Amino acid sequence: MKKIWLGSSLMAVVLIIAGVFTLTVSFAEKKPITNPTILFLEPTDAILFENGQPVETATGEAVVKKVNAMELAYEENKATLSLDLDGTEQSMDVTVDLYPSQLHMFGNEKLIGSEVDLDSAYELTFFRIENPTTSWTLLSSNLHLEGKPSLAAGIKDAHTNKMYYVQQAIPDTAFQVLFQAAEQQLSLSTLTLEELKQLEWSYLFLGNDQLPSGEVEIEVHADGEM
Repeated sequence: MKKIWLGSSLMAVVLIIAGVFTLTVSFAEKKPITNPTILFLEPTDAILFENGQPVETATGEAVVKKVNAMELAYEENKATLSLDLDGTEQSMDVTVDLYPSQLHMFGNEKLIGSEVDLDSAYELTFFRIENPTTSWTLLSSNLHLEGKPSLAAGIKDAHTNKMYYVQQAIPDTAFQVLFQAAEQQLSLSTLTLEELKQLEWSYLFLGNDQLPSGEVEIEVHADGEM
């Protein structure tokens, strides 16, 4: 039995999942965003992950990459996240179609992003928006986002196998617009509800190449470690 520690909470939540998960998601057709609403989000730090775990310095501190600029452009249920990482020549952009979460946990509203467009040098390992944000999904450095609408995204460099993971608040009005559009899109989607569940499970395991088989225990750890 494998334990995966997710986020931080005063309450331990255990989910037992039986069976074998396979990720076979058919991605949506690439359609550009032509008239988007653009949000300029507050710059933050991207936490560096490797093999599903935060990379740490010799003193145990998380290794971070400064995000100089962070934008979210959206139209209907489609959204593009742009990250301008310190020391890079061009922004890291990913476009997704948003769908309502099909994993009914913690009683809040959640959206997940199915990749539509991303440079082949990168891999989307996480894209999730929730409202209100629960502490179990937050890194310890981002607990101030609890109770607010927030976006979390993980993008892995295919060459180094390192993932840049960001969490940041978004306006409640933007969340409501995106949530309504995502619900409407769900009925038109070629993705099945089971495929959406599989996609979100892969995100919860941070895009590991092989999702776990048999019984898997996902437990919220009180000290905030994943």
